[in-house]
Amino acid sequence: MKNALYYCSIAALLVIGGWFLRSQLHALRQETAPTELVPTQPLSTRSASVMGAYSSKVALVEFSEFQCPFCGAYARDVEPAIRKKYVETGLVLIVFRHFPLPTHPLARTAAAAAECAARQGKFVDMHDRLFLDQSKLTAMMPERLASELSLDLNRFRRCADSEAYHTLDSDVASGLELNVEGTPTFFIGPIQDDGTVKVTTRCSGKRPKQDFFDAIDLALSHVK
Repeated sequence: MKNALYYCSIAALLVIGGWFLRSQLHALRQETAPTELVPTQPLSTRSASVMGAYSSKVALVEFSEFQCPFCGAYARDVEPAIRKKYVETGLVLIVFRHFPLPTHPLARTAAAAAECAARQGKFVDMHDRLFLDQSKLTAMMPERLASELSLDLNRFRRCADSEAYHTLDSDVASGLELNVEGTPTFFIGPIQDDGTVKVTTRCSGKRPKQDFFDAIDLALSHVK
């Protein structure tokens, strides 16, 4: 009986000790991860498709792709509120970086379409249509959308066949340097005098709009 109680006590102590250790490690990760993830070097906004004015105070740099369901949910459910509250009022510039994942076979085709539409001044329109009809995305959809948006189709085709992929590959390389592992991933911070972004918050995945509001307000508080 005494032996049974002894071993039960040891087992209970091991369980409690393991729980305590896991809780401490979790707390440590929660404290240290944001600091580790936020890049110390400012981010460039050059050669990117944008929403808003370059005179904005804060930038939201988004690494995204058009076949990612979380990116689609953000674009449809969260981004409109950000655009209304911050972009349309001249406070925030949304900077879109392409990060098509290899697991999504149509992502590069859609990204090329958005990039080629951007070169004809229709990035936002193509972006919105691709995400709105995301569940119906096919290899032929981008050209149909280009026609509906009254783009120069010959120019669009030349761009989509080769030209756009230089930008896509450059964006992916930039994302990899920032340890972007999935989409969507966001970097938010004040825009500096040279046009670069001093990141104050990094976040990724599916998040409520209030998280973005809080991160943008934090960045605005750092604006001189």
